[in-house]
Amino acid sequence: MDWCTQLPNNGTLALAMAAALNNTGRPIWLNFHCDGTFAEWCPEAGNSWRMARDHHDNWEVTSAVIDQLKDLAPNAGPYHWNDPDFLMVRIYGTCSLPDRLC
Repeated sequence: MDWCTQLPNNGTLALAMAAALNNTGRPIWLNFHCDGTFAEWCPEAGNSWRMARDHHDNWEVTSAVIDQLKDLAPNAGPYHWNDPDFLMVRIYGTCSLPDRLC
């Protein structure tokens, strides 16, 4: 579930979606994007949640995401995980050495 700044960081909406999915009686993993911020309702509403903004192939941004993850570790547990998104290790045009992997 990704409202990516189109809607406010909405715990009510996430909890309603979680309830609807749970009412199906089928096992479903719910991951959602909280616009780069952790909210108290995240562990109650979903199985995993984006806890940082998008990050790319530079150490400063990646290091900041790791720092956020460290601070949010107490919120994780069985079937409830902080999701640091993904690390883009090579994006065309971002490397000063185009013939090498950066």
